[in-house]
Amino acid sequence: MTFIASVIAKKGVAIIADSLVTSMERVIDYDTFLKFFRDKAKSTPVDEIKIEPSEVISLFERKPSHTKDYEEKLFQYDKYTSVTTAGTASINGKRIEYIVREIIEKNKKDKGYARKKIETKVKEFVDFLNKQSIEHLNKSDYISNTTFIITHYDKSKEQTTIYKVDINPCSKKDIKDDTFSCVSFRKMDDYYRVVCDGQNRISERILFGEI
Repeated sequence: MTFIASVIAKKGVAIIADSLVTSMERVIDYDTFLKFFRDKAKSTPVDEIKIEPSEVISLFERKPSHTKDYEEKLFQYDKYTSVTTAGTASINGKRIEYIVREIIEKNKKDKGYARKKIETKVKEFVDFLNKQSIEHLNKSDYISNTTFIITHYDKSKEQTTIYKVDINPCSKKDIKDDTFSCVSFRKMDDYYRVVCDGQNRISERILFGEI
């Protein structure tokens, strides 16, 4: 299970991320498969049952298949900014790691990047993610939730700013026009000394309990 967190200190911030990743695969549950044939047999003799490929495909569900301990989830975005991520392992046919590094390389080629405010950097990050998400939905029927925590430390002011960026669950049917976005973001209020996320909200339960 994924655990990511940014913990604000007096003069700095600690960034935490595990390396576990849970792969998702489309599988058919045995009971679901059995019920499918039972329902067919209620109205049709067994030797006359006809099955359309689309009927079988509709039985598959996306479920966690296995967990591995190797995924990169913490990135140095620039000298005073980090990105951590929790959620799906890939978008648009790319591992999350390569998507983040693609943005970082793009920023290195931008001569004016160093002068940009953190708000501008976050918005550009969101725009890039949304483009990848739309391309994903053009190839696939669905995109699942992924969260990014962007943490920036202002050395001169000794101040930490944290944003949460979410790729929200969307389907191909949600795309209606060119203004569609399945990525949202928000600046976390200053009173948050710990900002965290993780699979099944495990990080919040570890830090704050069940309440």
